[in-house]
Amino acid sequence: MITQWEVTKKNYHTFIAGLAKFDGMVFVSPHQPTSIAPGNRFSAELREEVIQQLESELDSDRHIWIVSDRPSALHAFLHAHISSQEEAQVDWLCAVPWAYNRQKAVYEGFGEFAILTLLLEKRGILNFHVPLALDENAAGLAAYGWYKRGEGFYSKRL
Repeated sequence: MITQWEVTKKNYHTFIAGLAKFDGMVFVSPHQPTSIAPGNRFSAELREEVIQQLESELDSDRHIWIVSDRPSALHAFLHAHISSQEEAQVDWLCAVPWAYNRQKAVYEGFGEFAILTLLLEKRGILNFHVPLALDENAAGLAAYGWYKRGEGFYSKRL
């Protein structure tokens, strides 16, 4: 069973251990901030960059890291930066290739966006941006009352 969890000071070593064996794709990164067809492999250089960024942000409540995994394999992770009192920006999304539906050209994922929306709501944030098309049902957004507001923008239905 795939589980989703927020990375914290107490469990970030588990995420780092999973990164050591992660063989996935980069869907969103600070290096490709616009929507393009995913295809870049997650590299050792990116792994080091993610670890450094994670370790520098562990004490900040303006950053959210979420992981989807099984006990033996990391399937996906994302990072969202709370850019204002009203909005967050997803700037890292990496996952195994089958998280993306190439026929529909949408990211389906493993439930990490459902967890993101719950954590954002807890902080009073009702909007986020991700430069990649999401399947609102498969990603878990629709079930929690989130909808596509525009190209790459998602909001909580009030």
